[in-house]
Amino acid sequence: MNIQFDRNRIVCSGVLLWLALVGIAVGQVPSTAVPMEILAARAADGTDAWAVIEVPIAGEVLADPEAKTSPLPPLAVEVVVGGGGGEAANGSGRILYPVSDEVRLAVLPPSEQPVPRPGGGRLLGRLRNLVREISGDAEAPVQVVARRVSFLIPGGDPIRVAVSDAGGVIGVVDVSPVNSSAAADKLRGDWWAAITDAAETQIAGSSLPPKMETYLIAMLAGRYSLPLPDWYLPPVADDSLWDTLKLIGGSGEIEDRMFRRVAAGIGVDRSGAARLPLPPPPNWLPDVAPEPMAAVDIEPIARFIPPECFYLRFGSFENFLWFQNLTERSGGDVARLVTIGGVARDASARLQRQLNLQTNELSKQLGPSVIEDQAIIGTDLYLNDGSSMGVLIRAKQPFLLRTSLSGDRSRLAREDPSITLEPFDQFEPGDLSAADVDVSGVTLLSGGDGAVRSFMAERRGVFFNTNSRHLMGRFLSVASGDRALSDTAAFRYGRTLMPTSRGDTVFVYVSPEMIRHLVSPRSMIELRRRLITSSEMSMVHLARLANRQEGYAAVQGIDPLRRTGFLPTTFGNRPDGTGLIDVDGELVIDSMRGRSGVLLPIADVTIEAVTAEESDWYRDIAAAYSTRYASVDPIMVGIQRRVVDDRVDQGGGDELTIHAEVAPFSPENYGKWGSYLGPPTDVAITFAPDDIAAVSAHVASDQLGPPTHLFAAVKDAPPPNPEDFEGLLNIYRSLKVVPGYIGAYPRPGVLDRLPLGLGIGTPVSPTLNRLIGGVYRFTDGPMSVLSFDPTIIDGSIPYITAAPSTVPAQVRASVGDLHGSQLGPWINEQIYRSAAETSLAGATFLSSLSRQFSLSPVQAAESAGKILGGRVQCSLGGQYVFDSRSGRFISTVWGGGVPPPLPPAGWVAPPLRWFSGASAAVLQQADRLTVDAVVRMDMPSLPQ
Repeated sequence: MNIQFDRNRIVCSGVLLWLALVGIAVGQVPSTAVPMEILAARAADGTDAWAVIEVPIAGEVLADPEAKTSPLPPLAVEVVVGGGGGEAANGSGRILYPVSDEVRLAVLPPSEQPVPRPGGGRLLGRLRNLVREISGDAEAPVQVVARRVSFLIPGGDPIRVAVSDAGGVIGVVDVSPVNSSAAADKLRGDWWAAITDAAETQIAGSSLPPKMETYLIAMLAGRYSLPLPDWYLPPVADDSLWDTLKLIGGSGEIEDRMFRRVAAGIGVDRSGAARLPLPPPPNWLPDVAPEPMAAVDIEPIARFIPPECFYLRFGSFENFLWFQNLTERSGGDVARLVTIGGVARDASARLQRQLNLQTNELSKQLGPSVIEDQAIIGTDLYLNDGSSMGVLIRAKQPFLLRTSLSGDRSRLAREDPSITLEPFDQFEPGDLSAADVDVSGVTLLSGGDGAVRSFMAERRGVFFNTNSRHLMGRFLSVASGDRALSDTAAFRYGRTLMPTSRGDTVFVYVSPEMIRHLVSPRSMIELRRRLITSSEMSMVHLARLANRQEGYAAVQGIDPLRRTGFLPTTFGNRPDGTGLIDVDGELVIDSMRGRSGVLLPIADVTIEAVTAEESDWYRDIAAAYSTRYASVDPIMVGIQRRVVDDRVDQGGGDELTIHAEVAPFSPENYGKWGSYLGPPTDVAITFAPDDIAAVSAHVASDQLGPPTHLFAAVKDAPPPNPEDFEGLLNIYRSLKVVPGYIGAYPRPGVLDRLPLGLGIGTPVSPTLNRLIGGVYRFTDGPMSVLSFDPTIIDGSIPYITAAPSTVPAQVRASVGDLHGSQLGPWINEQIYRSAAETSLAGATFLSSLSRQFSLSPVQAAESAGKILGGRVQCSLGGQYVFDSRSGRFISTVWGGGVPPPLPPAGWVAPPLRWFSGASAAVLQQADRLTVDAVVRMDMPSLPQ
């Protein structure tokens, strides 16, 4: 871990003199060309020593105090076998937890520097710097006077150390610690400051989960009685509703917060047993969906779906195949159409393997003749670990489908001895709605430590395959006559708004019952418990690495790691009686939930009691929902796909028409934002043909007065970079060069009510005024347009009109085709910069993991997967490899030691590979919210 110090340091020689006076060893390399200072000490009654090696820098090296990267390569240290001071004692001859940083001194600002003599532009240069200092545009730089590396020497015996950087070995020194408690405390404090500062910097600059850095800080603080840094435990948000939404949505922030507390052994009550009953759920308001007056056409497959499930329907095998092909085109994850993350968890492929439902070429050919309808249902979307999901298939030819599915399951059980196929009827009471539910014909394909877990049953030509015992029980109950999704008023009302006759390629329905199920005490408390489980699993892998790195023998089980301080003393004390099991020192499994990646679905976990701390935690959540979100709105989305034939020369493409409904709609659930919209309007603002992005909104507020249209557009030209908008003055400068305009119709709005006529400005022409700040304002009757560039106004005004529209809406937006545009390269560069940061973060993590725990490149990659729950992948599309010359990981697409600052030739951001324009309209009514959008995908058309 590398660190730079923004705080001022005292001069190096002063540090060395003080340390020499208290008895610490101060050495210098006798036989190398590079001078070094060595400081090492141990407490008189201690066995460990702390050391620092400083390498002074010749010449002036200035650094930006706000920069997150060092202008110089970091130092590394390695023990030279057979070095100095005689034979090494037991436990010595090693270096632990090295950290490289710099000694920096503040450079005097121009106002405190002596006035130079005139001549050579020196005086003018100082005046320019003085103006920058006064204006606050630049912070005084700092001077780097030395590089240094601090480390711990277990055993505290003399060692010989090779010091190197990216260019190779720069010297070999003898480190001989002396007995001095004061000096050891000073060195230990400086080492700890460097370690914690380095961790904070690395965490802030990485998009990967900071589990390694967090664990090291917590573990070292516990073992050496050091204080946790102030940043370690960020303040907990006081909005339990927002925190709950983050927890349900799988927010990395919540996961990181829980991991920090578990790693430090604080913040989670492990002392009290679970003796209290489940707390009550929120006081939900009853559903208000009207019951349709006329008969509603309901697809037959919906009559087999439990109401608490989400519903993703494809309608036909052909539609499912299109969606699957789209997923495969994006590398197995639809999210990769937008961005490539730093950790690949392959959740979709893992679920297919778990259900044993991989599609081969033969099934693709036979599917349309065998399958009538197909859908995915589930009670949650926790694909990364422990989802409760399943696949419903309504057969055209049940015999053929039954034969195919059963044959695949039998074949896998025969070929893999770790997998079994057997009848299943061991349901829990909470799985079935009644004791007389027919559970015959259910089979369970399972094995491979949860890698395969597939319940299958057939009822009246509908086949259900799921990884959840509870979900299978609910399917059987509904098939036996229990209330189905098709029986709910909200779904029936939704089908009147979005009838099956639309023929959607994909139809998505999220029921109020599903949201209430997600927020139920059973689901939320188990979700929190498995978050602790996931944190503990990662910690065991890290503790094994630390145990190995410090020279201890490999251990079996959790207790030895806890006794030696690599895990906190409270680790694993769970009130529900579960715990972790160490399997051969390699695998870690939960005694009830299984192993990481394929944990037992939340719906299958039985919670009989909770602790007082868990009860209080959930009661806050229930109270927040009861008072602020007591009603739940159903959500429906329909996607219709059309093959675009007029772009055959470009390989073809798809046009997706998307219609979304939130109905019934409760505006009070969404705060004040909905109150800013005016009534629906059938007036749409038209824009200039060279406007590549535009948006308009029909708004009403006390500030603007009666309803009016506000609109804005950007021309096809590269805008300023996001960092140019930092600071008030930079925002103004950046807005001046944005090639766009904003406007209002039919009322000028707040500009007319500014005091002293500031909104009127100085007339330039009968319809154009120049306002204070250089903004030009065009006004012609009800139309008002503002821009910093009057030529933009002149070129756009002939096209800006208020035209009638057949689709009423309050908000309308559009983005043109970015292929061949000037804006496209700018967007490509912005996405590249973000992806490059993530790519560098992945390489840095692998390098740090390898360096901190002395792992080979292969071991580092394997360990990273166990710690993060997925393989580290390069977000630029390359492969990470170990560069032996620099001693760190790099990506094959970098073309050097770091990612290029600009996209290399041929690099295209994922969305720009297919996106060729979109438009959308939002309509908010008293009881409905609808969104209509069209997205054009300029890519070779996928099979129908």
